[in-house]
Amino acid sequence: LKRLVRSSESRAQQFSTSASVRLQRMVWGGDAASSEGGAWGPPMTLLTIDAIVQVVTGLAALHSPCALAAVISVLWLPYAYSYIHGVDIWHLAPGSEDWNLLFIKWIIVNAAAAMPILLLTALQLGPKLVNGVAFLLNIILAGNILWTLAVDEEDTIAKLNAVQAVMLTISLALQVFTLWCRGDPLAEMSSDGKVVYFYTTSTLWVVSYTIWNFVFASAGGLEGSSQVLYYLCFMAFLAHATGNAKSFGFYFGFTRSITLGMHLSVKSSAGLFPYFVDGPQDPPLDQYWFILFTVYANLLLTCVIIGFDLERLWGARHDKSPAEPYRLV
Repeated sequence: LKRLVRSSESRAQQFSTSASVRLQRMVWGGDAASSEGGAWGPPMTLLTIDAIVQVVTGLAALHSPCALAAVISVLWLPYAYSYIHGVDIWHLAPGSEDWNLLFIKWIIVNAAAAMPILLLTALQLGPKLVNGVAFLLNIILAGNILWTLAVDEEDTIAKLNAVQAVMLTISLALQVFTLWCRGDPLAEMSSDGKVVYFYTTSTLWVVSYTIWNFVFASAGGLEGSSQVLYYLCFMAFLAHATGNAKSFGFYFGFTRSITLGMHLSVKSSAGLFPYFVDGPQDPPLDQYWFILFTVYANLLLTCVIIGFDLERLWGARHDKSPAEPYRLV
């Protein structure tokens, strides 16, 4: 009987979560109980739809950016339907704090970042306008990172990862200031006008960002971390398609907002359907010590990156042109 009680308490503790973890599950993973067995289920359907949408989105971003921007411009409709008809999105009540945070996330990623990037290539804007938009997009990227601080941090990993978010934002600001001091562009259009290279995200910065984002997203289960794979695959595809014309990290700005925006839109739309909401889901990832070690290692990596950023800024302020020590490819 004692063993049964301890087992029940352990199971209850495993599935009782704070509001922050519930929100992360809504954004990145599911909220229903886990179910093992079977060859297919609602999570597989959603992951398949999401992957297909990502492939179509990548092709459209390169060959029909105007059409993709038009599609994105109406993807707020699930939120309008939810609010008007009082329908929950992944058990988030319309107008609640968590629902509002999710909608703000959609605005930051889609309306403020993905659409401007697509319009840059669609309208073939000049270098000055490209740099002006790139400056605003760096602010949006910083805002997207700092948005995670609005989620209540209640455990050691979450608090340390919040520090990581602030450090990533500081590094991004240093790189923007360095390029400004050197008189270099923040972004540049590719020769064929299909891709925008953003020079404020080094390869090492993207590595650190990816680890940070994986830790944050995995709080709701590994399913949520699929969005990390989408932008990495899109970056690799663009690097191959352009003959590795630029450092790998410079493809990040163009790919991240587009892939994340569509992922959020697919997840939000699915959250209106009981088939997905009430279906079985994987439980949160329970690998505390490994993830904690990963967070510590990533904090150290980001300290090194900020050191490189300060070195480059010092060189820029003293009319020097130091080599980029973290240009890995």
